Amino acid sequence: MIHNHEVPSSILGLATKRDSKHFESFFLLHLDVEYYVYIIYSSSRDKFYTGYSQNPEESLIEHNLGATISTRTGKPWILVYKERCNNKTDAIKRENQIKKMKSRKYIESLIKDR
Repeated sequence: MIHNHEVPSSILGLATKRDSKHFESFFLLHLDVEYYVYIIYSSSRDKFYTGYSQNPEESLIEHNLGATISTRTGKPWILVYKERCNNKTDAIKRENQIKKMKSRKYIESLIKDR
């Protein structure tokens, strides 16, 4: 025999309100966080590297400590450009836009124009 147990709507309403408030505060908290797109330069490799981070200066330290495989051989790296973005999604989009240009001249123009 199958029993159909209904949950009172008042309980569902409380759970929904609680969860939506939690989600709302989580969402708003993450909207307020600034992200940056940054470009670092290695004179030993004569190469640029583009990334995104909440703290480009901290990321630079990590690159120079060898924490990122793709930049490990170019030490020392220097931070040559950073651009503030409103959120992580915008930072990722901007990073991809810069990388898709596949142009050293474009990167050099960004650095020069800042």
